[in-house]
Amino acid sequence: MSDFSKVMARARVDVISCISIWTELLEQRLSDMIEYAYCKGSAAKKWDSEIDYVPLLSDVDIHFRVREGSRPFPAGGEGMRAAADMACDYETRFRERNPRSLHLPRTQLMLLNDLEKEPLYVPPSLTELHIMLGEPPKKTLLADQRIREIDSSQLRSLRPYLDAMPMSISDRTGLDWWSFVRQMNWRVSPSPVRLLSQSCDDPLAVWSWNRTRLCSELKEYGLGGIEERYRGYYLAGWQLFQSRLTGSSNYRLIASKGYDLLAGCLEELELLESRT
Repeated sequence: MSDFSKVMARARVDVISCISIWTELLEQRLSDMIEYAYCKGSAAKKWDSEIDYVPLLSDVDIHFRVREGSRPFPAGGEGMRAAADMACDYETRFRERNPRSLHLPRTQLMLLNDLEKEPLYVPPSLTELHIMLGEPPKKTLLADQRIREIDSSQLRSLRPYLDAMPMSISDRTGLDWWSFVRQMNWRVSPSPVRLLSQSCDDPLAVWSWNRTRLCSELKEYGLGGIEERYRGYYLAGWQLFQSRLTGSSNYRLIASKGYDLLAGCLEELELLESRT
């Protein structure tokens, strides 16, 4: 087994344990209100190369729905304490069960009751989900053209972020860089997907591809430059992880790679739209 395969096998064990623990936590703590929960994104997909999942840079994306009128955490101090206790419980259980883990998977909990009210929300296909609790209903999928419109709108919204980025990083030192990378990461991950959806016959299917497949398709569509930047960003992510999130040079590298990728996607979108 190659070094890559060994490392990714350890990462997969960690992710499986993470999902199992969160399934327990949601069921135990929210059993009186939860309807269903699922995991999606890179953690739930097949990993064919090192870019498909990067520890700490990639997250375990968990979406859940509660009964209408319910809230998982009430406003105020009581809700704050309950939420903090839940996060602590996850970390404690994980470390107890995985004393030799490669990493503590970073999770992102999303409440579907709120998310589905967003005007640019695109419901996923059930085939790309790892069901944790309950049974998510089959939803009416958006028309292909509507998905393309949402994706192009999201890409165009990158312009103010890119324009503000130089000033944003001018005073970053040490761990200040991590918050910047977190904010950049959720923009980087979907941007090439949004770009490809403009040309692919099935724009929703693009969202089910892992990054290895996505990079292959980018080259097929003549977007080799975007593919190189996307791959480079996640390879820089591995470098950052292996440094134990230390060294400003590692953060500067991933920030530079991320900027180039986002700017490139926006430029390609504008070029594509100028032709139509």
